Amino acid sequence: MVKTFGPIRAVDGLDLSVPAGICLGLLGPNGAGKSTTMRLLTGQAIADRGRLRVLGYELPARSKDARARMGVVPQLDNLDIDVTVEENLAVFARLYRVPDIAAAVDRALALARLGDRRGDAVDELSGGMRRRLLIARGLVHRPRLVLLDEPTVGLDPQIRAEIWTLIEGLRAEGATILMSTHYIEEAERLADRVALMARGKVIASGRPGELIAEHAG
Repeated sequence: MVKTFGPIRAVDGLDLSVPAGICLGLLGPNGAGKSTTMRLLTGQAIADRGRLRVLGYELPARSKDARARMGVVPQLDNLDIDVTVEENLAVFARLYRVPDIAAAVDRALALARLGDRRGDAVDELSGGMRRRLLIARGLVHRPRLVLLDEPTVGLDPQIRAEIWTLIEGLRAEGATILMSTHYIEEAERLADRVALMARGKVIASGRPGELIAEHAG
């Protein structure tokens, strides 16, 4: 794939695949093209060149079908602060036409360990709780693919550890996850495989420990 913004090639010949049932870490510094890649996968941006298939659907022609089967957790907090924790999840469950909304919301709250905060207003939550709610919202419709865009950026170490525990729970359930991050320790702990990205390209890929040791040296 290739995606340019004026003279800048944000994604430059990217070749990437995510096998089912694993967590693939997209690791690289800020400006490597990770967030642009996420936008391409969700149909928020359209590649200038290249073929893009997500869950069997060609993008952008069938972006709507692909999005219906993806759970997207953005880097920026875009929760609705005017409604409760539970209502944030219920709105998304309705958008995705989940048949049993109450059960879906209960499951997502349990995964995020927010069951006791379901009736609270979003602006009463701590930063870590809000991040967990974002993840719960992305999971409420039981997606086949979960996209986590820098899930712990800007969080303090204690909250980051809480989010890591939540993501480890998703892995244990066999979820297919694509996670972008610029934290080496995050990729090493959570990813089954890592794709190292720089200047819009994947420059290396492999098992986290081996790949990180090779390039750190």
